[in-house]
Amino acid sequence: MILCCAAVYDGLAVDPVRQKLYYADAAETGGSIGELSTDGTRHRVLISDVQSKPRALVLDGDNRLT
Repeated sequence: MILCCAAVYDGLAVDPVRQKLYYADAAETGGSIGELSTDGTRHRVLISDVQSKPRALVLDGDNRLT
């Protein structure tokens, strides 16, 4: 038996100021970028695209929008 996970988390980034964890999910069914609080709550998908497979992400702490 072969087990397969639907999510493929390739990229992770932490924003310590906002206390957020960001991830890139390159799942076979479509990619997404999401965020959640560092305590594991308040999850939301920021970008979702069935044609994309994001593999990494970079946070720019100096030029973030407030």
